[in-house]
Amino acid sequence: MAFIILARASGIPTKYIETIDREWLKKGGSSIGGHVYAQVYDESQSKWVWVDPMGRNIGNPPGEGRVVFDEGLDSWDLGIRDYSTLNGEFEGFRDQWLLKFSS
Repeated sequence: MAFIILARASGIPTKYIETIDREWLKKGGSSIGGHVYAQVYDESQSKWVWVDPMGRNIGNPPGEGRVVFDEGLDSWDLGIRDYSTLNGEFEGFRDQWLLKFSS
């Protein structure tokens, strides 16, 4: 989140991207797995570029092991305000994801 704040403060359009681990979507469990990425707008290429500050990776979208939950300004923009709302949002997403991919 610090990267997103600093990028925006520098005038770089930046999105907050919440992902969920594909394994958790398949199997569930008490320990929700996910990761936050950013996308910054590269005006020179007129496109959004993936950034993973924690993984020190620029330009590569999340691998097959992650599924994009949603994107917005921040977690609050996605309806995630604490662990309880994160759990509820992820469980609801998981239910829909399982319906979509189990048929």
